Amino acid sequence: RELSVASGRNFAVPGECVLGAEVAAERGLGPGDTILTDPEGLLDIGGGSGKRYEMVMRQQTNYTSLDFALPPDHGTSGRPRSVIGSVQRCNAHLPSSSYDMVSALNVFEHIVAPWRAATEMLRLVKNGGLLIVIVPFSIRYHAYPIDTYRYTHTALRYLFERHGGVSTRQL
Repeated sequence: RELSVASGRNFAVPGECVLGAEVAAERGLGPGDTILTDPEGLLDIGGGSGKRYEMVMRQQTNYTSLDFALPPDHGTSGRPRSVIGSVQRCNAHLPSSSYDMVSALNVFEHIVAPWRAATEMLRLVKNGGLLIVIVPFSIRYHAYPIDTYRYTHTALRYLFERHGGVSTRQL
C-alpha cells in the first residue's frame, strides 16, 4: 500500500494523500513520493457505516472504528474491528498514543463537546501521527443523532491548538 501526493490537486480523494501542496513541499515530498509504507493503525471516529471512503481506508490501513453503537454486521467475517465509546470522554479501554492516524470525517457537527473530542483524539494519536478532521461549513440541518455546530478553518485550528497544545495546518 502506498499513499502518494496527488499531482495538481488541492485536496486528494481517499486512497491518496490528503496533504496540501504547501505541507508536501515543506516535507520535501513530490508527486509519487510515498509517505507511509506499511499498514498503519487508523482509528476512525464515527466510522463503520459502510460508506465508500471507509471501504477504501479499510483496504489501506489497519482500520478500527469508534462509535456509540456497533454496526449491525459487527463480528461477521471480514468486518474491521469496531469499538464502542465516545470521542467526548476518555476511552480507558483504548491506550494513549496507540494510533498512527485518527480521523473524524463529518462527525464534529454532531457532538456537543468538540473541545473534549479534540483532547481525546490527541490522546489517542501517536506523537508525530496524523489527525484528519473534515467538517461541513454550510449544510442543511441533519440530526443523526443530533446536529450541533458548523466550523470555519479558524475555529478548527483554535479548537485543536487551544485544547490539544499542538500546532495545526490547514490542508
